[in-house]
Amino acid sequence: WIDKVRATPQIDQDHIPVLLLQGGVDSGKTRGLLAPACEILLEEPGCRVFWGRQDFTDLKLSAMDLFFQIMPIELIAKKNEQYHWYDIRTVHAKNKKYVKDGTSRIFFNGLKDLSGLGSQEFAVIIVTEAHEISEQAYRTLKRRCRQAGFPVMILMESEPPNEGHWISRVTNPEKEEY
Repeated sequence: WIDKVRATPQIDQDHIPVLLLQGGVDSGKTRGLLAPACEILLEEPGCRVFWGRQDFTDLKLSAMDLFFQIMPIELIAKKNEQYHWYDIRTVHAKNKKYVKDGTSRIFFNGLKDLSGLGSQEFAVIIVTEAHEISEQAYRTLKRRCRQAGFPVMILMESEPPNEGHWISRVTNPEKEEY
């Protein structure tokens, strides 16, 4: 799915591809999204990735902790721990060598208050525990997924939501919101 999206020309704002990975507690959902996130960060210079969860403390203890276990420290070119962004050295796709001054950037943020996103644009948006966030937060993030010149996508992982939850509506082909 990720390779197909990356090979597709830029998609208009109304048709952003969204992948929802559902599973139980400790089923490897976050690790499943970490693989394509790292691949994109390492191969797409200039790419901006946003990773969020409803509560930032929970994000730090889950996705961020796992990200820093997997991403080698020597690939972090620059960081701002106050604003939780990290520049990742990119690799030239053909010869697998690091691109001089080539970096991508990942931002980690809580999703309780999205007013701080302003007019930022991201190529990839990742949401951990999507069942915790509101539909309004999802729609706000979707509007921020529009970085020009990059394949755009939203990757979400979630436990199966309750019946009637907004995730159930937007993932059901029989519903208008699909």
